[in-house]
Amino acid sequence: RAGGNFLYVQEFISSMSDAGLLVREASGRVTIESEDTLAVPDKIEALISSRVDSLFPSQQYLIRTAAAIGIEFKLEMLIAVHPNTDMLSTLERDMKELVRKRFLEFVGTNK
Repeated sequence: RAGGNFLYVQEFISSMSDAGLLVREASGRVTIESEDTLAVPDKIEALISSRVDSLFPSQQYLIRTAAAIGIEFKLEMLIAVHPNTDMLSTLERDMKELVRKRFLEFVGTNK
């Protein structure tokens, strides 16, 4: 289904990881826990949409806000435009989770 689209493969693997379907063995090898539960969307858009839909509402809003700013942004810019800056601990937690799930990526030296 990937049709040579690396982004599709990357997003599919991320969705399996998000769902807890990948298991890292002691040898470092990664295996699929259960092939029964794999639903494989036909299009990349459906795959990404499914991953975004699985996020908490605060994380969905954060990722949409970040997308509106642009492909790269400074944390200060995100804080300036995000309406929930009074809850910085929640914003920080959501950002860390989005980085862990590979929706966001730190660039530069400030990690």
